[in-house]
Amino acid sequence: IYYPFFKDFGPLDLGLAFRFCRKTAQLLQEAESQGKHLIFFTGPSPQYKANAAVLVGIFQVMLLQRSAERVCSLLQTMEPFLPFRDPSRGPSCFDLQVYDCVRGIAKAKEVGFLDWHLPESSFNLAEYEHYEQVENGDLNWIVPGKLLAFSGPSASPYMIGTYTTHTPEDYHKYFSHKGITAVVRLNNKLYDGERFTSAGFNMHELFFSDGSCPSEKILQTFLHIAETENGALAVHCKAGLGRTGVLICAYMMKHYGFTPEEAMGYIRICRPGSVIGPQQNFLIAKAKQLQQEGRAFREARRVRSSRLLYRTSHRYPRD
Repeated sequence: IYYPFFKDFGPLDLGLAFRFCRKTAQLLQEAESQGKHLIFFTGPSPQYKANAAVLVGIFQVMLLQRSAERVCSLLQTMEPFLPFRDPSRGPSCFDLQVYDCVRGIAKAKEVGFLDWHLPESSFNLAEYEHYEQVENGDLNWIVPGKLLAFSGPSASPYMIGTYTTHTPEDYHKYFSHKGITAVVRLNNKLYDGERFTSAGFNMHELFFSDGSCPSEKILQTFLHIAETENGALAVHCKAGLGRTGVLICAYMMKHYGFTPEEAMGYIRICRPGSVIGPQQNFLIAKAKQLQQEGRAFREARRVRSSRLLYRTSHRYPRD
């Protein structure tokens, strides 16, 4: 089930995708043991068809160990697919394709973000489904061990419908346990940052307007923080979707070689509703720059490592 923000309809989240893969693997094994075929079908709506195609694609990539290109080639026999859109109001300004989602998951698997080898998978389904709930923190790991996205805490707890909002203190225990050492706030100051710093977390303020794109200065500052912070970063704006998502995608593009389409496909599955409106086109426009900066960063690090190794290997004992 997908719960839309506005006119968005998918893709389905990571927990549902994992459940689908696990159940399909079980049914496929049972069918093969009985000499039968397993048939997967969906309803006639274009939205159902697109979501079903992504699930089938993820299953092939994650459990059948097929390449993204082979999977996409097989999925082409099911075309056409309705493209996914962002959760903003008004007409869509960017079409995210079924193939982008499949390639995004394949890239995440390639770089080590996802490991779904059954039955011993490193993916903690119970934890994912617990913390993605608004009442439990509304948080998701996008780059495991490095970048976590969450909705902005409030200064004091108050009721919204059936749940109570979270304050900075509500996150302290989880953040400390998971190795998070800094919080990055991208929205207005709705709580005192000292409520994180007093607990030992570094606090970084990088405000830019809701729904807008980051300036070059903010982009580079965020990347530098992520590159130099010893632990993981917890990043939030108001909802932890648009501003948070676009900066995390930029990091993945620079350091892990995601294309913008792959980054958006992956993050929309990890945290539905991420990257909004013009932020999608911003990532497309920044792709070449981020790729070049990523190569330069890795080369500079390689040179530093080589120099350090040289100095270490040429140290002589004192007389």
